[in-house]
Amino acid sequence: LGVDIAVVARTLDVIRATARAAQAVGARAEPLQADASVREEIEEAVDRAVRRFGRLDILIAAAGIYGPIGTVLDNDPAAWEQTIRINLMGTFYAIRAVLPAMIAQRRGKIVAFSGGGAVSPRPRFSAYATSKAAVVRLIETVAAEFADCGIDVNVVAPGPVPTRLHEEVLRQAARVGDVELLTPAAFL
Repeated sequence: LGVDIAVVARTLDVIRATARAAQAVGARAEPLQADASVREEIEEAVDRAVRRFGRLDILIAAAGIYGPIGTVLDNDPAAWEQTIRINLMGTFYAIRAVLPAMIAQRRGKIVAFSGGGAVSPRPRFSAYATSKAAVVRLIETVAAEFADCGIDVNVVAPGPVPTRLHEEVLRQAARVGDVELLTPAAFL
């Protein structure tokens, strides 16, 4: 493939497996453990990736959680704050960490993930919806701020993806209420 990939996640065995899968198809892959909600860990991961590969062309900021499910009154404030830290602040930390390398190169691509919560109210998912709406505005702002630096900045909403995150919502269907859920069969 001729690509170099820094795989960053909180769980070491997950990133090692992902790195092995990338290596199996010919990519050089570096597993880097970091928690998206911890600025220093994200900065260190980006520094290690740049040292390892010599440059940084693309950031895909995909870390995210749904956070507490239920009404605002039912939500644990600490869990709500953690959702903001991972989904919004994690995206901010990653973008902030990669920008100096991309500015110096006069090119780069940044892609962040939003979601259904970014485009309409998401009852019983207030932390998720709020964080994802904020990610969209962050990306729009960063795109405007660095438009003259050769850096493309975009946000995508991929729709439901069969991940552990989605499986958790399916397990908590009784708490979700009337929110439309896709079953795993919908992914076929």
